[in-house]
Amino acid sequence: MSRIFLFWLLFWSMGCLQLNAQAVTVVDSLKQLVATSSDDSIKATNLNFLAFYYLRSDFDQVTPTIQQALALTEYTDASGHKHTRYPSIRASSFYYQGVTIFILQEYPKALEANMEALKLNESIVDAELKYLQASITDIYTELEDFEEAEKYY
Repeated sequence: MSRIFLFWLLFWSMGCLQLNAQAVTVVDSLKQLVATSSDDSIKATNLNFLAFYYLRSDFDQVTPTIQQALALTEYTDASGHKHTRYPSIRASSFYYQGVTIFILQEYPKALEANMEALKLNESIVDAELKYLQASITDIYTELEDFEEAEKYY
C-alpha cells in the first residue's frame, strides 16, 4: 500500500506544481526535435520524453504522443508482417502507456501495456526493470491479486 501511496503522491505533487518557463521550453524543444528529426529512433525517444512531460502538464496529449512513438517503433514488411524496431524505445512507450492507463484506473489494460514492455525488455541486455516491475506490482495490487503482485515486488 505504501508504494501505491508514494506513486500517487508523486503524480499529485507533480500536478500541483505549475509548469514554469523552463518546463515549457523543454516541451517546445522536444516538439521541435520531433518535427525536425529525420531519424525515427530519435523522434520516438523524444516523443516518449514529451509524453513524460505531458503526464504532468497536458494529460490529454499523453496517449496520442505515445501512439506516435509506438508507430515509429514498428514497421510492416512487404508480406504484411509487423516487426519491432528499437525495442528499448518501444518498451518505454509501453511503460508510459501503462502509467497513463493506470492513472485512469483501467488496471487490466495497464497490465497489458506493462507486460508488453516487460516482454520487450527481456530481450535487452542490462535493461532497467525496477520501475516497470513496481508498476506491475501496483497494478496487481489494485486488482487484489496479491500472489501475482509479490512475484514482481
